[in-house]
Amino acid sequence: MSVLSLRLPATARRASAVYCAVYGSGAPLVMIHGIGGSGTIFQPLVDEFSGNHQVIVPDLRGHGNSRRLPAADSIERLADDVGDVLALLRCGPCTVVGHAEGAAVALQLAQQQPEAVDALILLEPRLTAERERASGVSNMVRAFVGRQAIGAPLAASATALLERFDCRQWIGAIQQPVLCAMRADAGDTGRALVRRLRSHDQHVIGAGEAALTPPARRLVVAMRAWLGRRTATMLAESSEAR
Repeated sequence: MSVLSLRLPATARRASAVYCAVYGSGAPLVMIHGIGGSGTIFQPLVDEFSGNHQVIVPDLRGHGNSRRLPAADSIERLADDVGDVLALLRCGPCTVVGHAEGAAVALQLAQQQPEAVDALILLEPRLTAERERASGVSNMVRAFVGRQAIGAPLAASATALLERFDCRQWIGAIQQPVLCAMRADAGDTGRALVRRLRSHDQHVIGAGEAALTPPARRLVVAMRAWLGRRTATMLAESSEAR
């Protein structure tokens, strides 16, 4: 497996860009982690998909190898950072995977830069501050950070970012197809928001099952099948256009 790790150059709007790792080649697949984690949480999925995809895994500002950058004050700022990464890599429309709060970033990116996103995969999406756990982050993220609970500052950051994030006015206008993997015990508000999406398929994760660490086998199969159908549809549409 070929791996390219980049410290991307500065952009006109930022002192420096976020760190990003790139694996494999093929149709671009971007993976956005949640608050309190880093791109390493996606390593099991990178191993599964980098054989057929160019997998692009940024560390959000204030996290992982981007931890020296100032923390974000909004989901919109995080989406701007990911958009800058895609522009600097010059990759075409991407399928964007967002885990936990990363799903909010993925949706925001699709809303503000629709030309950069051709499909979305939302894993255990956290789109509101509803049902925040005491730690403020999921068990899956805690497992990747020294097997210890995340500190209070990051927990507060997750809550604050979600409290300021309001997609209710525009989520129904998202045009891209969406695969959403939700836990069986997900909150009502999150489910209601997902139902507003125009085109989405759902994969239900059991209450005792996690999307990551390691990825549920059934979820990997569902993602492969969904991506395969997307590719077949795009090829058919391209052929008809000719």
